[in-house]
Formats: sequence, C-alpha cells, structure tokens
Amino acid sequence: LVSPDAGATTMLVGGSQVIEWTPFGSIALFKVEYRYDGGSWTEITAAGGVAGTPSGANKTWTWPTPLGAGIPNTISNSVYFRISDYNNATVNDASTASHIIKGTLDLQTPDDTTIIYHIGDTIPIQWLKKG
Repeated sequence: LVSPDAGATTMLVGGSQVIEWTPFGSIALFKVEYRYDGGSWTEITAAGGVAGTPSGANKTWTWPTPLGAGIPNTISNSVYFRISDYNNATVNDASTASHIIKGTLDLQTPDDTTIIYHIGDTIPIQWLKKG
C-alpha cells in the first residue's frame, strides 16, 4: 500500500515528499519508483534499495535523497508511485490516486522591505521560476 492515497498530493519542483507504505512479510529492502503522464517507471531510490524508516506498522522514505537535490522538473497532474521488494520486483504495489508535481515562482523584487509606491509609478517585478 502506497500512501497518501486518499487523494492527490501536491509536490513542488525542488521540494521534497515523504512517501509512506505498509509492508507485508519480511522485506528488507525496497525500491521506490515514480512515473508521470503515463510514462515508464523511474527508480528514485539509490541503487541497492532502501530499508525505509519505521513509522508504526508503516515505512517512510523522503524523496529526494539527498534532500538538496529537490523533486525534478517533471510537472504533471498524473504522478504515481510504486514500491517493490528490491530483490523480487514481482512483489509490488502502486498508488491508485494521481498526485501532482507543479512549479513555483519566487518573487525577487519587490522584496519584503517597506517601499511606498504611488499611482502611476513604474514598479519593476522580477521572479525566479522553478519548473
């Protein structure tokens, strides 16, 4: 079981997302994959798999690892995750709910300093786009 599956989770390009699943049996290492827009599955865990972090009866893993890498620029409203036994790919489960990866805008100017503008002033606006 891959969660959250109750509905769409929105992830941001450059951000991170905790992926949670309920393992059945004694699986030591897991492979986490994702796909978007109906494409092929792409492994997002390191070679050799991950053990996951215990969270009650569940396991969690934070994408991306290392955290500084950020979720890639694969903007989509149709993102799915699949968790597999790293040593037996036939043991797997995929999310049933579609998740979202979206871009962001980071306003550069005007910044949060106090500036007074008057009607008719030219106001420069600059931003950085991710995604």
